Amino acid sequence: MKLVVTSALLLALLSSCAGSKTESEAQKSTSPLLQKWAGPFGGVPPFDQVKVADFKPALEQAMAENRAEIKVITENKAAPTFANTIETLEASGETFSRVSNLFGVWSGSMSSKEFREVEKEMSPKLAAFGDELTQNTALFARIDAVNSNEAENGITNEKDRAQVWEIDAATGSHRVFASGLRNPVGMAWQPETGALWVAVNERDELGSDLVPDYMTAVRDGGFYGWPYSYFGQHVDTRIEEQMPELVAKAIVPDYALGPHTASLGLAYAARTSLPARFNNGMFVGQHGSWNRKPRSGYKVIFVPFSGGVPSGEPIDVLGGFIKDNGDAMGRPVGVAINSHGDLLVADDVGNTIWRVTGSSLRR
Repeated sequence: MKLVVTSALLLALLSSCAGSKTESEAQKSTSPLLQKWAGPFGGVPPFDQVKVADFKPALEQAMAENRAEIKVITENKAAPTFANTIETLEASGETFSRVSNLFGVWSGSMSSKEFREVEKEMSPKLAAFGDELTQNTALFARIDAVNSNEAENGITNEKDRAQVWEIDAATGSHRVFASGLRNPVGMAWQPETGALWVAVNERDELGSDLVPDYMTAVRDGGFYGWPYSYFGQHVDTRIEEQMPELVAKAIVPDYALGPHTASLGLAYAARTSLPARFNNGMFVGQHGSWNRKPRSGYKVIFVPFSGGVPSGEPIDVLGGFIKDNGDAMGRPVGVAINSHGDLLVADDVGNTIWRVTGSSLRR
């Protein structure tokens, strides 16, 4: 999901009131960084037209536009809907994406003394801007209201969602393998048993200590509760259309990962470059809570296995993403083991892929 948006409509309204182009409009009409890219497949960046001096004003304008558009969403007096919240958010961000993508290209491949001066000034501003968006409680409150825990659009509209599907790639035939899983994001195979494991994000608005996210081996035909119950047969009384006969079949997940940890990434490790205790189990990337007090997640953990099932308490592997003032410098998402046995962690706030190895660093 892109959290950055343009405000062409707002600028147009300002222009009509002023009777002439605003300064930002004039800049947008001349800066190559702010222009749409021409050509197929999203267009080709204008590398030959960009000057280092263009980056600072273009980034500042793109951030200003984003703030204005996010404000339109968060201050909307209408009840949150998919159209006025999610669609608006997902369709946004073209200007900032273009500018920041080129900024990243220059940083990684075309740097110079002049660019490094701009980068030194703008990188802290971009990091703060990212925190501003990802910690915008008003924005995420609207998103949470749309993705209501009570299946706000009706159970009929939840059809084919919150499920794990089995699909034949050759024929396209498909069936539901397991259901009642609110948000099974991470997936990994356990080689000893051949079981498919998933990391599941559970529901909100039942307090800071409910409901725990979890990982579990999914059973063929199994039902795991959503939206009628959680963690087995604990009934969610907010649901108007109760299904007691289905709740009675709800399977208790295998392993709780803590409330609101947003456990997204999942990777099984049979052999790694890390110490031996990390050679049999699951690595879990925990993106972190957005409104829990105190925060939870914001780290990578390891769950040891024995005989194909969890066998102990989780072990912290990678952390330190929260500053003393509470701002997030990073948020782990995907985890994977590379061909050398190193743990790779995707961080979507720090815009970084971390590589975790044993004490003897292999270069």
